[in-house]
Amino acid sequence: MPLALFGLSYKTAPLELRERVAFDSAALLHSLPGLTCVPHVREAVVVSTCHRTEIYTELTDMDAAKQHAMAWLADERGIPRRTFNAHVYHRFDADAARHLFRVTAGLDSMVIGEAQILGQVREAFKVATRAQTVRAKLDTTFRQALKVGKRARTETSINRYASSLGSVAADLAEQALGSLQQKRILVLGAGEMAKLAVTHLVANGATQLVVANRSLHGAERLEQLPGVTTARLAELARLMPEVDILIASTGSSSYLVTPEMLRGRNRPLVIVDLGLPRDVDPAVGDLPGARLYNVDQLDQALARGRHGQEEDVAQVERIIDTELLAWQQWQASQGAIPTIAALQARAAEVREGELRKALAKLAHLSERDRQEVAALAGAVSAKLLHLPMQRLKRADLGSGYLDVARDLFGLEGPQATEDDEAATLEP
Repeated sequence: MPLALFGLSYKTAPLELRERVAFDSAALLHSLPGLTCVPHVREAVVVSTCHRTEIYTELTDMDAAKQHAMAWLADERGIPRRTFNAHVYHRFDADAARHLFRVTAGLDSMVIGEAQILGQVREAFKVATRAQTVRAKLDTTFRQALKVGKRARTETSINRYASSLGSVAADLAEQALGSLQQKRILVLGAGEMAKLAVTHLVANGATQLVVANRSLHGAERLEQLPGVTTARLAELARLMPEVDILIASTGSSSYLVTPEMLRGRNRPLVIVDLGLPRDVDPAVGDLPGARLYNVDQLDQALARGRHGQEEDVAQVERIIDTELLAWQQWQASQGAIPTIAALQARAAEVREGELRKALAKLAHLSERDRQEVAALAGAVSAKLLHLPMQRLKRADLGSGYLDVARDLFGLEGPQATEDDEAATLEP
């Protein structure tokens, strides 16, 4: 069954569209079963970040699966398909696997080697596993993709320039206003991105910093840092008038900061909106004295400033080539599953039949001795099957080899079940 990818990313879609098709983990956990509710989509994982929303599936009908996936995305996000159809790209089989491997390695990011994408792909895989939309093919593919991402970061220096958006946001605010001392800073949200920004701000001299979150529980660890206090997001209107720097990263589904909240200000304000969907109304950037930056602008600035990664990229591409070959060999070996399962079943049938006849003649044996005889029969069977099964798994032998094997052993029984897939073949 083919592996397929349908997606939108910063390369094909503007920020305004990407935020409309983005999912958080809770929404995905609820929505994913609807993606695999038709026969032609067997399994699915959705990777949704500020830079991409990508649907990975195993399918039985390419056209029907794409139509269903696009309809699902439109329905779940409440937008017409015509809004995003022209921005969707697709990849199949090895091309889809290579794309995923490049994503986890940080090669498909706006900032090469970015640190967060590996964790985001891992989270997407976990959510799909919990939603029970992962079976053999995507399980193997995503585990191998995560292996690629880990190898890229441990065997090369691909992430040596990969600053986090949180730390870059802090640097940008400092550059715009000079010293962070005596500047009133408000950070909206207490997630990973916000925590990185707060830590970086404090390390660079910030002394008046408020972290506003829906729940104080999520922000209390940050309050241990010097100069940091916490507040609830409900207090935002009270906090905004005195703010010099605002960094927002909440994942809210609607704008938290609007032009009305800032009218009448007579001093500069630097706003960095890391949210997707965005936390700050874009119209805020038109107000006098306000500088508004979004995630794409930050990444573009980062990408322009990074050079000298060519050798690291080449090393990562070699890792990807090696792992992709292993993935292709595993996928090709899937055609051997029915034959291997039938061979195992036939061997078990013969072993059990002969064992029953032998033990019937050896009634004088103790129970322990009977177990030893059964174990011996199993060991002989396993030894005899080992080499034939290994050769049947080889991707370069072709279907004719499998036909010969089935004829030679008289294997005309039922085909393998999905449980057989897990039992007989590993990547």
